[in-house]
Amino acid sequence: MARSFISIPAGVFESPFGRYNVLTLAGNAAWCFALAGVGWGLGASWETFHHDFRWVEYAVVAGILGVAAFVVLRLRRPG
Repeated sequence: MARSFISIPAGVFESPFGRYNVLTLAGNAAWCFALAGVGWGLGASWETFHHDFRWVEYAVVAGILGVAAFVVLRLRRPG
């Protein structure tokens, strides 16, 4: 998801279009190959892995909500 928003700061800081495309392609390729490798490595045990680490999903969501709450409270505080 974060890769979807990288074009915003790239545009704000006027990143050269060619360089941006090359670096985006390299980053996307690395990410895709890493995910494919993990999937291949886990194979049939994917369901067990997903079930055993479900708490990580909850921790990530809780962390995001915590940071969002902190930012909102920080912005609402006078001073």
